[in-house]
Amino acid sequence: YVSGRIRETDLEILRGMTLRESLCRGASVWRMNPEYLSVRAREVLFQRSQLVKHLDVFMSHTWVSGGWSKALSLLMQSG
Repeated sequence: YVSGRIRETDLEILRGMTLRESLCRGASVWRMNPEYLSVRAREVLFQRSQLVKHLDVFMSHTWVSGGWSKALSLLMQSG
């Protein structure tokens, strides 16, 4: 990160997904800690994201709080 901009080299690895996609399939993206997923399940999760040139919003979170509360909060905030 340089002067409020993403470096060109970082664009090669920058991945994202829409909020809608993150809430699909029972909001599993927010409910399941990848640490406890099988390698195959992590691959599937990775494939749900895609290379992007920018992020409209970056959401940071912790796995300490429950996934359902995160999903519900996002649903309520996004309409």
